[in-house]
Amino acid sequence: YHIIFSLFSIEIFNLPYNNRARIYSKGNMMILTTKRDKKLSVLIVDDEQGIRSVIKEILESMHLFAFIIEAQDGAAGYQRCLRQNFDLVITDIMMPKMGGIEFIQNLIHLNKKSPENEQSSLLILTGNMTTEGLKEALNLGVKHIVMKPCDFDKFTEKVRQILIQEKSDKVIEI
Repeated sequence: YHIIFSLFSIEIFNLPYNNRARIYSKGNMMILTTKRDKKLSVLIVDDEQGIRSVIKEILESMHLFAFIIEAQDGAAGYQRCLRQNFDLVITDIMMPKMGGIEFIQNLIHLNKKSPENEQSSLLILTGNMTTEGLKEALNLGVKHIVMKPCDFDKFTEKVRQILIQEKSDKVIEI
């Protein structure tokens, strides 16, 4: 399949589901897989349905995530986080009702109230990042920011890096 969207130009490979992610980058095959009996979950928070759909397809093509949940803004994303812990949260910054920075602040506050819960890794995926917004995100502890538009390889490699660095209890490179 070939999908062209203003956010990504990607090729989704038809891979058999075997609980492994094959990420193709410049001709090299790297395999990331979940450890036995481990499941990964991700929350996609973006006000644009089309962008959420493309991100979801990309994440599905990685064959790593057992749960891929979507939310149309920060307020809906926060409600999802009240009910479920996520290994990875991907959020936009500019959204109605509750923007990305406020959502991240609320998520961090929620995590502090429940330290027994595993902390979510955060990835900001945005086309609108001001210097002030960048400083705010960094002050909140956000370590991963990808600017829209970006390509398939850059996005999947960032997700892969986050999982290897921050979720090594659930994933392994083979």
